[in-house]
Amino acid sequence: AIQGHPKAQYNLARMYKIGEAGEQSYAKALEWFLKSAESGYDEAQYEAALILVNGSGGVEVNYEKALSLFLASAEQGWVPSYLHLGLMYLWGEGTKVDYNKAIKYFKACADANDASCQEHLAWRYMKGEGVPEDHSIAAKWFIKAAVHDNGSAQHQLGFMYYTGDGLPKDFKQAFYWTSRAASQGILDAEKNMAHFYWEGIGVESDIQKAIWWAKKAARRNHPEAQAFLENIKEFAEKNNYDLSKLGL
Repeated sequence: AIQGHPKAQYNLARMYKIGEAGEQSYAKALEWFLKSAESGYDEAQYEAALILVNGSGGVEVNYEKALSLFLASAEQGWVPSYLHLGLMYLWGEGTKVDYNKAIKYFKACADANDASCQEHLAWRYMKGEGVPEDHSIAAKWFIKAAVHDNGSAQHQLGFMYYTGDGLPKDFKQAFYWTSRAASQGILDAEKNMAHFYWEGIGVESDIQKAIWWAKKAARRNHPEAQAFLENIKEFAEKNNYDLSKLGL
């Protein structure tokens, strides 16, 4: 690394980043990533940019420098940089907001099957940011992301099947994708699972499962789930249910 070999510099930086060089130091990791990046090493450019954009380990945030490093690695075809470039142009970090450039980078990594980019691209079509608003196209990208196990996309897909927004209304599909999202800990999906089981939407009605999902979301301080539990308890008491058997 001291002799200027970019791969060795990159490896040393990684060791400082994860604490295998005697200490964990993002500042030293950044120093060596930047040395490697100066030689055009794309992964080092990307790693240095990540530290700068996130302010990792107390390193001062520098969006402008991060943007230039992400761009340098992206020009070499380093796909992970595309997502961050899309976000920086979307949010105006280190540059002015530019939806067209955001779409360019989201589309590039979405086509490379990056689920996060597919989800972000879907939202651009939902909101009409940089592209004409088109919920049916959005649905296609949410499906791609959901198939790649993106929990947020699975939750949104479930909602779109439930409401018939951009897709034919299909309660079974709504339940399926919501359950996939809930299994990944998406909080709103957990709350919706309680609703689906209570009302029998896309699945056979099951009060105990409704309560189980409502309690799971309520423990994470979801206000609607907490209110839902109180309503269930009131309903059970009025109808002489055994609250202990219901887990209430």
